Amino acid sequence: MLTKKRIVWIVLLLFSGIAAFIYRQQAIHAIQALLLKSLREKASVSNRALVQDPSVAEHLIYTLKGMERIWPHRVNSLRRFNYLYAGFAGFECDIQFDTASRKLLIGHEPADVAGAGVPSFTDYLRADPEHKLFWLDVNTWTAIISDLLRPAATPGPAIRYQAPHRYRIL
Repeated sequence: MLTKKRIVWIVLLLFSGIAAFIYRQQAIHAIQALLLKSLREKASVSNRALVQDPSVAEHLIYTLKGMERIWPHRVNSLRRFNYLYAGFAGFECDIQFDTASRKLLIGHEPADVAGAGVPSFTDYLRADPEHKLFWLDVNTWTAIISDLLRPAATPGPAIRYQAPHRYRIL
């Protein structure tokens, strides 16, 4: 038999379970942020001394210290990019080269870049006012290399001219 006390407990547990389900992503993000902050004192300040070639050590990535070197993985949507933007110095995103439009599109699998509304890498650059760093995981090297090696007489700009030099894309 259900007593009034048991009904109150059941309702309380039901509502707390619903709230936990609804706010699970925010809770996970908050826990991860706390864990990252607790590691801040233990993080390596720099590994510049490990680099043999002095010209490489001048790259912007070697100016990052400690926790700035931890970047979120698979930031393959502008929504995720905007959500994580303030908390990180850089981002990893997957790139697919679309031979039809000759653009770098964001997506891990070829099916991710099929259809309209897929963000291009230039959309990410426009959404990046602080010019943070990107780790580009290029999944279609064959298409990019064939585009770069095509004869100069072929009409249309090559992919290397689509990304402005001001973004320091190597």
